[in-house]
Amino acid sequence: MRGCSCRVTAGFAHVSCLAEQAKILVADADERNLDDGKWERWGNCSLCEQGYHGAVSCALGWACWKTYVSGEDLARKWFLGAAMTPLGRGLYDADHYEDSLSVLEAKLSLARRLGGSDTLILVTKSNMARCYNKLGRHEEALAIARNAYDVNVERYGESQPETIPPTLSLALALVKTGKRIEAKEFLRECLPIVDRALGRENVMTLRLRWLYSNCLGDNDDATIDDTAESVAMLESVATSWKRVMGERNEELQFIMDALRKMQSIMDALRNAIGNLGLRRAADSA
Repeated sequence: MRGCSCRVTAGFAHVSCLAEQAKILVADADERNLDDGKWERWGNCSLCEQGYHGAVSCALGWACWKTYVSGEDLARKWFLGAAMTPLGRGLYDADHYEDSLSVLEAKLSLARRLGGSDTLILVTKSNMARCYNKLGRHEEALAIARNAYDVNVERYGESQPETIPPTLSLALALVKTGKRIEAKEFLRECLPIVDRALGRENVMTLRLRWLYSNCLGDNDDATIDDTAESVAMLESVATSWKRVMGERNEELQFIMDALRKMQSIMDALRNAIGNLGLRRAADSA
């Protein structure tokens, strides 16, 4: 199956092979006490280093869960809790938001019972907020997103990688609750920080720029300058997304749809301004 950003035949693999590879890599990292990012092996391709998406992400999430679900000892329970992250992400990527939320709620409960860190609990809540947004529970998502962002800024600072996902979650929650002006100002302040921290072609940076471009141009108060900036930014995001994620990436179509919409709005504004100029010229003749 194809499920990452690898080009040509490198992007095809059996899910069972990917699962076995992830299992081996996690076991090796655990044996050598290399905790940093070992569970990402279930979610990211080792070749292109981008996250799996769609059905492949979902299939690997279930494979991860089945690998670590058995056993009652404390260590196994921690592995089970960690396995819930790829499973929740995979269900989310396959548009099963209710199921993803159920997994994350179980993960949160387990983390609290086992004395999980504040960071683990905060990340789990942030992922739940993404599900709330998809399920139309926007006010709940906004409350979690504000708290997660404030805590991460206080703990790590605005420019650290740990703060970037909560930045996106908060901006999205602001948009979904109709606070587009606040979202636009928030993103305008954050984008230069994220650009410096991650680079302009990082996927998280591109998502933030995509959202900001929509805040700029897709509202009743947008000026022609706002719309022009939105079009230019979406063109840049589309080009970078295609280069980083590949032309077959499912989300590229959504970016292109947003770009075409902004271009259509831009054309309508230019026509309206041109017609207004012609009327004024006729009136003064």
